[in-house]
Amino acid sequence: ADPELPFRRVWNDHAVAELGDKGVRRGPRTFAPYPMLAAAWGRPARRGEVDIVHHTFYHPRFLRDFPGALKVSTMHDMIPEKFPDLVPAGVHMAKERYYRESDLILFPSQSAERDFVDWYGDPGVPTVVAHHGVERSFFEGGSPVAGFPSHYVLFVGRRGGYKDFDVLLTAFAAIASGYPDLSLVALGGDDFTDAERASI
Repeated sequence: ADPELPFRRVWNDHAVAELGDKGVRRGPRTFAPYPMLAAAWGRPARRGEVDIVHHTFYHPRFLRDFPGALKVSTMHDMIPEKFPDLVPAGVHMAKERYYRESDLILFPSQSAERDFVDWYGDPGVPTVVAHHGVERSFFEGGSPVAGFPSHYVLFVGRRGGYKDFDVLLTAFAAIASGYPDLSLVALGGDDFTDAERASI
């Protein structure tokens, strides 16, 4: 069967590069994806000859689409449930409904599956641990990145909240003298705060 991609606009540059021939385009960065989610509330439920729907996002609106199709959901983690003070309220919206209404649940790790079962109980449907993967070219190496050190630990994304960048700084400082050629590289997020600069 051929997969269908109902979301034509995304943030993910890799998805645009790999799936452009499927109609995927780069979505607006400002306020995205919230206007697109708001617009989804007003449209009729999608219908059609669809056997399986794979959900990776927990907006309650999308549970109405393709009634009768089997539902597969990827449950990424339990961070909002385990650390509610570190995550904006409602960030995972209808996650528990997806968990209860799925015919198959995918987890990226055994730890994620364990956390879900501890929190919500046995879902009563099959579950599969499907680790996140990368293309084989990831392991083949490539040209060094201009301006990067030759040996480094890479941190990607926002540094606040549950990402615990301050813990990484402390750990890196503890081992740095034993690895004089190793650097710490942080990509993404906002500029370093005064507190982060002081720690560095």
